[in-house]
Amino acid sequence: MVVWIPLADEMPGSFSVFPPGDTHLGNPLFREKPLRRFIDYVLTKKHAVVGWGGDLIETIAPGDKRYKIKAVDPTKTRADLQWRAFLALADPLKDRTEWVLQGNHEDKIENIVDVTNEIALGLDAVNGNVMAKIDFGCFRLFDWHGWGRCNSRAGDPRQRRTNEEIFVKRQMRDQAGDCDVMVMHHIHKMYVHKPTSQLVMTHDANVPGGGLRGRYTQPTRIPLPDERYYIPEEHRWYASSGSFLGAQDETGTFSPYTEKFGLPPVDLGCVEIIVKNDKLQGVKRRVFE
Repeated sequence: MVVWIPLADEMPGSFSVFPPGDTHLGNPLFREKPLRRFIDYVLTKKHAVVGWGGDLIETIAPGDKRYKIKAVDPTKTRADLQWRAFLALADPLKDRTEWVLQGNHEDKIENIVDVTNEIALGLDAVNGNVMAKIDFGCFRLFDWHGWGRCNSRAGDPRQRRTNEEIFVKRQMRDQAGDCDVMVMHHIHKMYVHKPTSQLVMTHDANVPGGGLRGRYTQPTRIPLPDERYYIPEEHRWYASSGSFLGAQDETGTFSPYTEKFGLPPVDLGCVEIIVKNDKLQGVKRRVFE
């Protein structure tokens, strides 16, 4: 179920939207300082909206087959301790938080407790389930926790990045054809795939003889029946919104799965969606170390 969240009537002409996620509080690799810097940055914005993207706590308890003594914060082994600690950290953004998504880590213990609902209630926000569609009036956002692995093995760094950006787009392109911006989480990487402008030849009635002239395409909405519309996939923004979970253990006390699989380090942070004067300006990467 896609949760619909209408915010158009509440928004000023200029604002920012932040979809942070994958904090994994309770994991020793959770990076609290970058998260606090992110929170401080959001608080500098006069108008900002926050939607948390899932996997906010680790939820791996001793009875879980994934549990490893060194891979869980010994002071936060229980899910309730983790979500209360998360609520304490996220409290400065409570007035700006509009939705909370469910990640696969929260889903693992839903037979015991609905962690996402507990966090949403604590932040006075909407429980967005796994995916939500948010209407800001001047644009629509599709926010999804996400799924899959995104690890290109291409030889060239630029090609690896391109391959992984395309993976992000491919994961979402068919999920919400009326959204200008599509964001996913889960992969712990921060990518932004911009709309693609294409040069096309069109008939120009102003040219004697009806000649052809090249024109560049612009983001557009194609009308559909019942006052709906469709945005061509090349005219949308796609992003993966990073994380606040480090890839390597800096203390030298244990080997996380990221080291075992030889995964690269990741940027810590969150993308920012920027609107000025009721017009979507774009999506920017925001890294916090």
